[in-house]
Amino acid sequence: SRIVVALLPLMPQTEKELKSEKDDDPFQRQRVVRGWNNDLLSSQVALLLGVGGIGCTVAMTLCRLGIKKLYLLDKDTVDISNLNRQVLFTKKDVARPKVVAARDNLLAFHSICTEIELLEADALLCWDQIVKWANESTIIFNNIDHGDYFDYAVASLSTKLQKPYSAGSSYAHTWIVECYSGQSGKSCWGCANAGSLKHLDVLERLRPEVIDKISRLDEILEAAGGREIQTQQIGSSVIVCGSGGLFAVNSWLRHLFGPELQSPDTWTKFDVDSSTIFSFSVEVDPLCPLCKK
Repeated sequence: SRIVVALLPLMPQTEKELKSEKDDDPFQRQRVVRGWNNDLLSSQVALLLGVGGIGCTVAMTLCRLGIKKLYLLDKDTVDISNLNRQVLFTKKDVARPKVVAARDNLLAFHSICTEIELLEADALLCWDQIVKWANESTIIFNNIDHGDYFDYAVASLSTKLQKPYSAGSSYAHTWIVECYSGQSGKSCWGCANAGSLKHLDVLERLRPEVIDKISRLDEILEAAGGREIQTQQIGSSVIVCGSGGLFAVNSWLRHLFGPELQSPDTWTKFDVDSSTIFSFSVEVDPLCPLCKK
């Protein structure tokens, strides 16, 4: 089967623009990409929830792109089983907090100019800090396996703040990436997913009007039953996590760089085993509990 993936265009700038670049500019090769706005990119601040398989690739890519600042949040320590796909960690990092190891290795090997701030904590217990960082950020990446109701909470915060939202998850041979602009009048995570959430009382407590007033989520989400998704028996690999993380960042870039490159809010699934991709533009759902008027 033939795969067509919409990536940023590779047409170079004019010869005059090429000659104007500085020889000592580490970002010269991306500046000359047609439609690329490096000044805009260098002012971006990203909130990254979860430094796992996809999260590691997202963090590495953002630092290589040269964003201004990166906030990292995760509660876990590095396990030996993480090393096959979580590209920021080595054997020496086993038993270290993921956010600490990620920061150290990003600064040592990948960050060209990006400032990094971290918090080793459970996202459910420090929601007020997530709200603070989200207010200071220009993009929210969600890669935490706390389940659909946590995803709903993060998407609700994106809707409240009108900040872009990009999320990725991986399962065996498959990754799923969703990206939404966060802008009023556009579709959101809820338009594609909220219909499967049955605990309406929980959704009511997570609506955009109040989401930034909550200090912690654990008690609210317990009412929906369960917390983390257990994926140990499903499996994953660096192929899935690496390609999924890159696609999550690229989807956001297409929103960032304006109308010429802008893609609609999308839900994309890729199966690396069969090399098939399924993607659709998410339409606004007038009954969506997140973005309905």
